[in-house]
Amino acid sequence: MPRSDLSLRPDVEWLLREVKVQIEDLCFVEDVELPVLKNEGRLAGLVLVDHNRLAAHQEDLTSSVVEVLDHHVDEKMYPGDAQTTIQVPCGSCSSLVAREILQRSPDLLASHDLTQLLRSAILMDTSALDRAQGRTTDLDEEMEAMLREHAPDTSKAQSQSLEEDLLYSHLMKKRYDISSLGTYDLLRKDYKQWTMETGSDETKDAWVVGISAIAMDINLAVGKDPEFARWCARWAKERQLDILLIMGAYFDNEENFRRQLMIVPFAGQDGFASQVADFLKAKGVPLETSDLQNLPPRVVFYEHTNVKQSRKQIQPLMVDFFRTVSFNKC
Repeated sequence: MPRSDLSLRPDVEWLLREVKVQIEDLCFVEDVELPVLKNEGRLAGLVLVDHNRLAAHQEDLTSSVVEVLDHHVDEKMYPGDAQTTIQVPCGSCSSLVAREILQRSPDLLASHDLTQLLRSAILMDTSALDRAQGRTTDLDEEMEAMLREHAPDTSKAQSQSLEEDLLYSHLMKKRYDISSLGTYDLLRKDYKQWTMETGSDETKDAWVVGISAIAMDINLAVGKDPEFARWCARWAKERQLDILLIMGAYFDNEENFRRQLMIVPFAGQDGFASQVADFLKAKGVPLETSDLQNLPPRVVFYEHTNVKQSRKQIQPLMVDFFRTVSFNKC
């Protein structure tokens, strides 16, 4: 993460202050010249956590990966001799991290600050261990309980009903406070990107795919900003995207959790976005066409009625789409 992006995560900033971590003590992506260290023979190895493939601009470092700890579908884009712990399903990668610490260096769990950081991530990733959301696994529950046992007495004294957990509630309020963010910051706040290949071995194309998750009704985001399409185009140009998926997630006026999907193509022929949507529907993603005023040309927008399907489920389906569907990039 670039240092400038931390301000987009008020939940993280608040939590770091709570555990007395100084922002200036953190290491951000621009602080370490990894390619230089590798070329000078001073890079002992890289450990990938919460992903198993390096970003496109870091792929030259792939040979330096020595360990992978992740809960996403395995793309196998790392050296064959790397130590790997990839567990799917698992609601939070912090559950895997906590288990590794418990097995390798349990003395570290004496740090209340560390247990608070790990526990917070597990609660946020699993909606406070809500099984109804379809993310929580036995490991998540076991590691959260273990961390709570090591947490400060004030945390142990809280109700065992995690839905009422003060830590989780406060973090959620911070995460969903996006009142000060414009469209550009919304697109980059919770964003991930991949390069996906299509075509035969002789005619492979590389497509750059970005998925932005925004914590609000996309109808409102478009309605309040007449320049919404222009900001999408700017973000796509900066990231060199061929297609951008925007996933809206929010609570409506009746406190029902809702999801939406907007598909914004910057390559491909007319109808390409609808082709993507049809493929997702065929793979079990329930998408219902929804009216949206001022919809940019070639863009499609849907209500996504399975609230359990997040970006984590959509991304591997996009990989399948580019592997199996025949079309031209233009």
